[in-house]
Amino acid sequence: NLKEGQQHLDAEDAEGLVRFRYYPRGDEARVEMQQTFLKAVAEKVMSAEMRSNLPNIITRLFPYVKTDIKLTEVLGYLGILDEFSLSGLEFHIVPGYGDDREGPSYYYINEEELDELIKDVFYDTTVAGEEVQEEVGVNEEEEIVTDKSVTIAIYNATGQKGLAGSFKNKLENLGYKVGKIDNYDKNDLEDSTIYAKDMSKAKQFLQYVEGADIKQDSSLEYDIEIIIGKESVR
Repeated sequence: NLKEGQQHLDAEDAEGLVRFRYYPRGDEARVEMQQTFLKAVAEKVMSAEMRSNLPNIITRLFPYVKTDIKLTEVLGYLGILDEFSLSGLEFHIVPGYGDDREGPSYYYINEEELDELIKDVFYDTTVAGEEVQEEVGVNEEEEIVTDKSVTIAIYNATGQKGLAGSFKNKLENLGYKVGKIDNYDKNDLEDSTIYAKDMSKAKQFLQYVEGADIKQDSSLEYDIEIIIGKESVR
């Protein structure tokens, strides 16, 4: 019974919207609508009026959630919202197709395309800095170029969960665009390293990665690849 145009949904109408499935493009369009809804929820949660009331809302809803995470842990994660940017919110649809020729409508997953999607979103097939051509100390005098169009990858080498994501949000709030985040193949590195195709463009990140070394590598997939070690987060 929803009408066209912008409107405020109560709980019942919101549930009806996300469960509705009679779209011309079937389940794919339904998923897109659900993603639009989730983005609107995220925007609402991040609003000033909601942020201050989140602890109370979570505490009241928590008894109805089945999880092995303690309430104190959930409330502790609220601090991450200070570094979260909606610009970093991404949605992906599992590759596949809908088919109802055999009766009920089913969505069939394309396993090969799904594997590629998982690799693109969660993993990186290159190891940053394998072919190091030049190393420069952080105190060496060199022109610092601020270029926010550079492509960036961030790798967490500390073993601390969520660090790469938090650092990604920090840079994107400053106007940079981070193309990939991932855990590094070693998770107990002390020192941070900034790998770069162009040394002059790497210096701009030293203020955000304390104590990092800079190394040049023209074979990188991204213009800048940042390995965050434990020394930079102490």
